[in-house]
Amino acid sequence: IAVAGLNPHAGEGGKIGTEEREVILPAIKKLPNIVQHELTLFERTERLTESLVQAHGASGLPLSLAVPIDVTGRLRALSQKMLKEALLIGLEYEAEDNRDTLVETVSMFENTLKALLGELQGFSLPIPPGAIPIKLREVQIAWASVKPQIDQIVAAGPVTPEGLLTLSRGSDRLLALTQDVMDLYKVEADNLS
Repeated sequence: IAVAGLNPHAGEGGKIGTEEREVILPAIKKLPNIVQHELTLFERTERLTESLVQAHGASGLPLSLAVPIDVTGRLRALSQKMLKEALLIGLEYEAEDNRDTLVETVSMFENTLKALLGELQGFSLPIPPGAIPIKLREVQIAWASVKPQIDQIVAAGPVTPEGLLTLSRGSDRLLALTQDVMDLYKVEADNLS
């Protein structure tokens, strides 16, 4: 049976994602019961695993580049997720639930950024090539300008339309910069071809 982590490095014990602990591990624990009833599930899983391994091999990317590209994509997605959660709080839609989720998303974003910058304790990625480290520092600076607004929302402070507009603009900048990092990694990948 093959089990893959959803997050890079299987979430590093929750530092950059909790799906392994909250979803995958409980599912693994249920496997003995499934085996008794669904042998065909395993045959399908084996075929899927083989196709995933072939797809990765076909990409030709070394893991030293594939993993940072994946982590950067996660960073980009988390920047969008934070804005969505902040907007939902501003609209007073399930504000407390979204506030709790926003706290988790902020933590994942910060840990993911630290991982890419080589600053996350116990997690190491290869030093990014070329202009990527400079662009990652720009992401860090943009994050520093957005974080106070997020912190205010998390602290249940007033969420004004003007504040949400400012947050949206800052988040747009963050999204653009994370996309720039993705594009720089794509150039590095193309250079390997």
